[in-house]
Amino acid sequence: MEKLTLRQFQIFEYIYHSSNYVTANTLSSVLGVSVRTIKSEIASINHSIEKAGCRIESKNGKGYLLFMDDNYNKEYIQEIFPKLNNHQNSNISNTYSERVIYTIKKLLVIDYHIKLEDLADELYISRPMMTQIMKEIRSRLTKYRLKVVARPNYGIFIEGSEIDKRLAIAEYFFHENFDNEYQLEVTHMFSSENARAEYDEIFEIIRKISSQFKIEMSDFSIHNLVIHILVLIQRCKFYNYVKVNENVITQWQNTIELKAALQITREIENICHFLIPIGDSIYIAQHLRSKRVIANNQLTTNQENELHKCLYVIMEEINNNFGLNLTENSDWYHYMVLHIPQMIERLKTHMTIRNPLVNDNMRRYLFATKITHSACEIIEQFYQVEIDINEFGYLLLYFNLEVTRFELNKPIKIALLSGRGRPEAVMIAYEIKERFSSHKYQIQEVKKIEPNQFDLAISTYKADENMDCPLITINSDNYLEVIQKKLNELRYQKLDLDIFCKEEYCTFNLEGSTKQEVIHNFYKELKRKKLIKEIPDKYSEFLDDELGNGIVHFQDSYRIVKKSMLYVCTLAKPIYWDKENVRIFILIKTKKEYDKDLYNICRVVSKWANDTQKVNQFLKNQKFEDLLEDLREKL
Repeated sequence: MEKLTLRQFQIFEYIYHSSNYVTANTLSSVLGVSVRTIKSEIASINHSIEKAGCRIESKNGKGYLLFMDDNYNKEYIQEIFPKLNNHQNSNISNTYSERVIYTIKKLLVIDYHIKLEDLADELYISRPMMTQIMKEIRSRLTKYRLKVVARPNYGIFIEGSEIDKRLAIAEYFFHENFDNEYQLEVTHMFSSENARAEYDEIFEIIRKISSQFKIEMSDFSIHNLVIHILVLIQRCKFYNYVKVNENVITQWQNTIELKAALQITREIENICHFLIPIGDSIYIAQHLRSKRVIANNQLTTNQENELHKCLYVIMEEINNNFGLNLTENSDWYHYMVLHIPQMIERLKTHMTIRNPLVNDNMRRYLFATKITHSACEIIEQFYQVEIDINEFGYLLLYFNLEVTRFELNKPIKIALLSGRGRPEAVMIAYEIKERFSSHKYQIQEVKKIEPNQFDLAISTYKADENMDCPLITINSDNYLEVIQKKLNELRYQKLDLDIFCKEEYCTFNLEGSTKQEVIHNFYKELKRKKLIKEIPDKYSEFLDDELGNGIVHFQDSYRIVKKSMLYVCTLAKPIYWDKENVRIFILIKTKKEYDKDLYNICRVVSKWANDTQKVNQFLKNQKFEDLLEDLREKL
């Protein structure tokens, strides 16, 4: 009898349980292998199962479907797939990423050691595959400061603080189950028959008591706190408490947040019918303090000076690197003065508010994302914290508001070439200055156009000199309308894509089986094309932002890329990143002479990355010409 490999079993099981045709692309994405591998494996599967009177048939344009003869030998199939109809956990997917998530969930809630062999049997995978999954799990749990420790003859166990475990539990049992509208999904391990009613009841308790104590919180923050209280209830049921010493209790005594938290605790005790210790009441108070909306900070003089110094460095850095002058907007400064101390408090107490839209917003606002990375690096140095993806997302919105305001009001520099003794030139110059007197335009009369000085040139005669900006020659009475039309075009359509988007800046079907592998191969490709000098070490690597739609955007924070470019790279097979499978890398880089184009490059790429149809079509065809055409459509 012929046994199938693990991958062949996964393919067969997926098709076996499907009532409709399954495409090769779907199987490729699920298993993280190429379409060619899927086709080869199905041929092997058919060779093994034909004796049982069944076969996987393919149909052009539809995919694969399992067909069984009238004399189908079920016993033979059961010998090849002993657990096909008796899977220990029907909710465990065959995908690598969902096996990782399932294992993390299990390790987070058990209070005993478990052996890798038992986990592998439970997931119906090999020991080597289980070892690979554990490597991924260790990497993921570092975000929550948790460690997977092994004890000889006993197995593995998660170690870390109770607060960090709760943060991870909230992520994997609640937030991982949010649907597209980011509403709470109640089909998680903590659910009961009336889970939705309990959730809503706790929400109203927090809303009522926080209002009573004049602790202003957004609905989003309240929802976040409800999730943490649901986790608190489950942890306390099994005697997993937040432990605090007398000094901490003394520090929180008489605070408005603890008074509110104690009242919330009493209401929760009435729901769950057991006592909640003081440490967990302080835990709720910490959430209230870090997530409340404040009108004024109560900082010491030293803290206030440090904050203003940090903001000054941020403004200087952003102005130097991106040409965005933040000193002109007192509103942004005021928001930062209120937001940053609260954010630092959340980071230091591990009370961050999850931001479900952060990846979508990074995809929409690539330019603001670059600015936010620069600001976060400075904040981290000043306050010795590590800004997580959720807090990054909230800062991103503040910076994008400023980018939008700045770009809409960014002055267009106009050169006015007049003279040669023409009397009417004086009147024309007057009319132009009168019509375009808005602060959005800066008009200067010149005799000669200097390079990189102006966005538009207007001449009262036929100028014969070479210019690096568009030229309008006045030769009709409707010249003011002609100028206005050109100015409207210039604000968003003055980008020359051919400078940045070249065929040499494309790589198709980059090989690699893991996240680390494809990143390393990407560096090797850039080095081969002499776009970077050396493959960076871990201290000078690109930052990588997962944008959704299967795209990762690299940030050259350490300035190792030598040329201005838009580099696009596709992967030979999907690679699971942080939240989903990825197929495309994007790297946007401008040198000084092209920094003025960075905003428009990011704007165009954002619009393309948001167009799922265009992205999928590009992945299907993988042609540079199609990519360039699609980008030009987004200008």
